[in-house]
Amino acid sequence: QGSLSRKIFLDLHIVPSRQEWGIYQGLLTEILQTAEHLNRELAPLQDQAIRIHTSNNYAAALGSLRRFDVLLAPSIADGMNLVIKEGCALNTRSGLVVATRDVGAMSELAQFCVVAANASEQAILTAIHEGFQISTQGRVQMALARREAVRVNDSAKWADGVMKSIFESRNNKLQATVNLPVAPRR
Repeated sequence: QGSLSRKIFLDLHIVPSRQEWGIYQGLLTEILQTAEHLNRELAPLQDQAIRIHTSNNYAAALGSLRRFDVLLAPSIADGMNLVIKEGCALNTRSGLVVATRDVGAMSELAQFCVVAANASEQAILTAIHEGFQISTQGRVQMALARREAVRVNDSAKWADGVMKSIFESRNNKLQATVNLPVAPRR
């Protein structure tokens, strides 16, 4: 088959939030204009290569997570954790996860993902290219390992860890309070 025999789509889900802030409105406008420009440039090869979803349509987002070949999570700060974990649990195509180190879920999943050096365009493209070099069997193994890691590191384990940390902190403060030397009264 030729390299253009399969259509490639970018499903970009943008859940409207903070719309009262001008900076978010400006960013959304920039994203929509860029996607429109790229779709015009790609039109001779494919219609609507970038599909933008700007509603809070959970069913559509889950559908995309089931079907992805590559899930991009190029966060510049901790974020995208639940999206990645949902994608790992739902994906039926042994899709690759390409993320940056700053995504919190990478502490559990990095060894089963392609981790970009940073969130720059070049680093993301390099990571995607590296991911496409992984064999089909390698992708299947990575997907199975991610799914198992998500199953083992579920929300109950996370909550237990948070509660344990809170109790340890409280107990340490109590011990410090109890063990403080008291100056004799005169």
